[in-house]
Amino acid sequence: IPFVEKKVNSVLDINKEITNQADIGVDFVKLYVGLTPELVREAIDKAHSLGLGVIGHLYLTSWNDAANKNIDFLTHGVPVDPYLLSAQNRESFMEEGGGPFEHFHWLRLVNINGNEITEMIDSLVENNVFVDPTLSVYESMIKDNPAYDKNIWTKVLGLTKKMHDNGVKLLTGTDIPNFDLVPGKSLHHELQLLADAGIPTSDIIQIATKNGAEALKIVNSTGTIEEGKQADLVVLSSNPIENISNTKNIDMIINNGKIIDRISLLSR
Repeated sequence: IPFVEKKVNSVLDINKEITNQADIGVDFVKLYVGLTPELVREAIDKAHSLGLGVIGHLYLTSWNDAANKNIDFLTHGVPVDPYLLSAQNRESFMEEGGGPFEHFHWLRLVNINGNEITEMIDSLVENNVFVDPTLSVYESMIKDNPAYDKNIWTKVLGLTKKMHDNGVKLLTGTDIPNFDLVPGKSLHHELQLLADAGIPTSDIIQIATKNGAEALKIVNSTGTIEEGKQADLVVLSSNPIENISNTKNIDMIINNGKIIDRISLLSR
């Protein structure tokens, strides 16, 4: 997809494209499913040398390898990573044509309590890699699939909870504009899905605020309510600790230190 992706085949291509992107002022580069471990390592090194962050939606490169090569973020909480399957299931996955978007097939085969997943989580924590589960997009995919298996959704939530419980820093992206996802509304729903996974509401609020600021390396100016930080706030009429859906009960928005009431906001 030329307007979204740039195909690269060599170290020379990697260095040229990342330099081009740095020159036009991007903040991050995203590495996609077809990149080999060698090219991923080169891309991370080149991007970091130019002060850019690196996001990965990977397949040919394992999450373990990417973490150990100091990638900054990994997106989508269902990795579809053959290396995270047992040897027997990995062989089955590949023989049956498993590819980077075979989410349901991979989920049927993965053991979220297996050694492979444990080792992956250890790598993510050790290397401080942020993970954006995008639960909303998986929920939409499952709803649209006639072969829906409730055990698949249980695994999606279980893997997310396992990463959180073991110290992986999660984020709250939703993979807009895929499926029926929309800005704003889908973010609130993503918070609800994290709660459905069993993550405490107090942790979810931190995931949606402080973790995001840390991941973007702007936590010194935003992400928490502290003196001297940006005055970008929502004031809620009910407690989100009691129920995460209360994040939708917005009484007031403060944007850059200025109060915006709900009526004027909705009328724009």
